[in-house]
Amino acid sequence: MIDYLTNIITILSITGIILTSIAIPPPPFVALLNSAALLGWFIILAFLIQTYFFTSQSHYAWSNDESNETIPFSTIQNLTLSLEYIAFVEVLRIYRKQLGGNFVLGIVLHCIRTGLMVLGVPRLLQLDDTTFWIAMILASWSITEVSRYPMYLISSSKVIRLVRMLVPVVTFPIGAGSEAYVSYLLLTSGGGGDGMLEWIAKIVFGSTLLINTMLGPSMAYPAIVKKALKELSGKKSTKKN
Repeated sequence: MIDYLTNIITILSITGIILTSIAIPPPPFVALLNSAALLGWFIILAFLIQTYFFTSQSHYAWSNDESNETIPFSTIQNLTLSLEYIAFVEVLRIYRKQLGGNFVLGIVLHCIRTGLMVLGVPRLLQLDDTTFWIAMILASWSITEVSRYPMYLISSSKVIRLVRMLVPVVTFPIGAGSEAYVSYLLLTSGGGGDGMLEWIAKIVFGSTLLINTMLGPSMAYPAIVKKALKELSGKKSTKKN
């Protein structure tokens, strides 16, 4: 079931990139994309609740053991990547002035997520006592996105917009801090080999560590707090978020 959803989201994302590149995607398609993203992130959050935070099944699920009834982590990993493809459609829409937002922040944020999912998580699963940090990263991402997509689907709701602005005030430091820590672990764990892929991985982990410890607290987080305070004060933003 989840594998089918992953394939559907990937196809929708490719279609979205093509449509956005040549024209403005029709509103029904954008709504479908947002609905698929909301469903996907909700499933990831449900997976975390079921297999890590409130049960004792995490050993099996996080080890990709398919001989039990839990969802293999590789399935969730692939779903997360497909959801990041949707995010890149949004970044492209921002670049094309079809959607409000910060293009540089968006591209950096989703490149970090994609890099960690492709190169970081498989290595982390080979280390001891790292599932907690993977769970914290995915929890921060999924809670943020589950609070964000309803605003795109029901843009007239002030309550939904307020929730969307307030949630990242909590989830951003948790996610960015966890990403920085696992990047440090991966850089110091003595990875495998000197090939091109290994050097790319080191660049990804090093960049994530630098950005999340230097630029995150000094630039990204103050902007998030500023938006939240503006929303609480009742002032209208000039941008669509």
